[in-house]
Amino acid sequence: MRTLEEARNTLQISQEDIDFIIEGILRAGEPIVIIAYGSRARGEADEYSDYDILCLSALEGCELKEYSLAADGELWGLARDLDFLVLNVDEFRAGLKAGNEFACDVDRDGVVLYGTV
Repeated sequence: MRTLEEARNTLQISQEDIDFIIEGILRAGEPIVIIAYGSRARGEADEYSDYDILCLSALEGCELKEYSLAADGELWGLARDLDFLVLNVDEFRAGLKAGNEFACDVDRDGVVLYGTV
């Protein structure tokens, strides 16, 4: 994964939208890391591309689901379509070790907007 600074020339998400996303997710709880991935993180977006955002949390089970719903609700009002996903950080790391395609794609193309992996 790249840092926001490393991805400044390729990340296709405005600073205003990054701030909106981070602030919304923080209002809902305490994420460990917030990651942009997909075409906008790779710098390959077109005018119809949505924002792909992954939030990693220490929560599990019902608490994770409740946090996901609360964070998603805080992101209403974003001027662009959003594909938002909240996962348990340990499960994501296990997926990386196991070679899970999604986890590996996020690791390769992702941009950390908040926190550390």
